Amino acid sequence: MANQEIEVDVGGTLTFAAPYAPITSATSAIHDLDGDSIAAVTPTMPPFTLLNGAHLAGVTTLTVDSTSGFVVGDFYFLGQDQSDDAVQDHRGEWLRVKFITSTTVLELYDPTTYAFNDDDRIAGNVITGAVSAGQAADLGEGYEWRISYILRGETAARKGNVQWDVVRQPWPAKLLANYELRQYLGELGASIMENVALAGTDFEDDIVLATAQLKAHILERGYQPSRFRSTDEFKHPLAMLVLLTWAKRGENIPKNWRDVPEQYLDVCQVNYRESLNTALNTCRSYDADESGVVTATEKKAKLGVLRLVR
Repeated sequence: MANQEIEVDVGGTLTFAAPYAPITSATSAIHDLDGDSIAAVTPTMPPFTLLNGAHLAGVTTLTVDSTSGFVVGDFYFLGQDQSDDAVQDHRGEWLRVKFITSTTVLELYDPTTYAFNDDDRIAGNVITGAVSAGQAADLGEGYEWRISYILRGETAARKGNVQWDVVRQPWPAKLLANYELRQYLGELGASIMENVALAGTDFEDDIVLATAQLKAHILERGYQPSRFRSTDEFKHPLAMLVLLTWAKRGENIPKNWRDVPEQYLDVCQVNYRESLNTALNTCRSYDADESGVVTATEKKAKLGVLRLVR
């Protein structure tokens, strides 16, 4: 939704999610604001492994050669092996890891749809690239990470491009700890309200998505989220944004609103806007000139007014 961010003079990691997997090879380079190459970056490839034995459809446990590199909560593509055919011609499915119970066993959130054979391949699709402190020495918006990658069964390289900014304080991936959502939403934030397919995640996906959406909404108002020296003021707006997202999906609507869901959606939109305006008007941490110090004038600024930006 918005550029990825790297902390100035510290560096960090960029991510790129390819639409298919497995990926056999990749190269990349980072470029400055003028488009000139800064340095070649050796990408870290996503993990892959092979099934150890045949697996029937409808299972939630996979026995594999190795779970090294796999991460709980991440998605992976399990494809029926067809030698060197293009990966998009394989029958397969995206699966999410719920637990890694040993060095050879993955537990899944959902049962598999298809049956798979011994040595069928399960692989990730996320490539990462490291940016060093020296490569992030200058503040700026619009650096680029250009990726070239080849999918299994293909010879032509595909291209990806990630824009990133060098900032003093990157916007967090999550503004709320999962338990805090219930503190703001009461019983609507209770675990019983979770999506059945994602039970046990404590609304992880909703919080991460809302954090990214909130960042985009602040950008729409003409402010850079990374220039807020504190993000505590935005916890309540984020909780209201989660409610708004549920209302748009038609999920978790309180009983007294179920006959008029469109009115409930309107109420959620108003509550979210009011909460965001309050946060912007009461925060005292916006470093407008990105100097690293919030001046007295900056502390007094009221930011919660919609501005036209062209």
